[in-house]
Amino acid sequence: MTLTGLNMAAFTVTPNAGGSSTSVAMLGLLKAFSMTADNEQVDSGGLADRYERMMNVKQGQVVDFTTFLSGSPQPVLTNLDIALWEFGSTNFLGSIRSGRLDISTESREASGIASAYKAPSATRTKVKLTTQKLVLTNVAFLGTLLTGSAASFDVTASLTWGGTAFVMPMTIKSAKQRVERDEVQLEEVVCTGKGTPTGPSDNSLLGNILLGTSQVALAIDTGGGQYNTGSGMWALITKLSTRFADAACIEQVGQFMFQGPASFATG
Repeated sequence: MTLTGLNMAAFTVTPNAGGSSTSVAMLGLLKAFSMTADNEQVDSGGLADRYERMMNVKQGQVVDFTTFLSGSPQPVLTNLDIALWEFGSTNFLGSIRSGRLDISTESREASGIASAYKAPSATRTKVKLTTQKLVLTNVAFLGTLLTGSAASFDVTASLTWGGTAFVMPMTIKSAKQRVERDEVQLEEVVCTGKGTPTGPSDNSLLGNILLGTSQVALAIDTGGGQYNTGSGMWALITKLSTRFADAACIEQVGQFMFQGPASFATG
């Protein structure tokens, strides 16, 4: 029998917040999943060797995933659950077509020289907000970049969806106006972080990567394999992208990196 997505039995995440966080079962929201083990290699071939002689020196394990966001009263949040999309004191929600909030955890390798497995350690958090909006009368951001001073590029971005609020001082990195035949005019603005954000302090993935330790414990069962964090170790949320679009569910696309060897068992 060939296994399908229906054989997935568990996708559970437990954020590391003082060791007291409760686990969050996310299988009902999971849209896509992949688990990869990849060996870092070096060529040990001698000067007279014609062919490579590769040696495995350290392994890293990565989980890539896409999930829907849960909400109330509906089980999954959509574009209709976005309540605020504000830059400064102006709410652009009525002209937003799509957007993406990208958060990444910068890390450095922290495993010992005798370890066969990578153990990335978080060093910094980076945030980027990309917004596509309709041009109703005038461009809102491109003109500021072309004629404004450096101080005028700074904004406070505020987003609210399904009860989740994100607020952060940011600066405008780029703006672009696009005009095509048979299409509405669109403006895209990209903002990057310029200070400390405020956001959910809960045990959600967003709260953990944005304000928490970025560490989680994992319990994953595909029916064909079980991939879990081992005793006393964690996985690092290296990136999380919350994606918004018109007439669509709100999704989060992210990645975990194991901080040590994964615990594996057959399904």
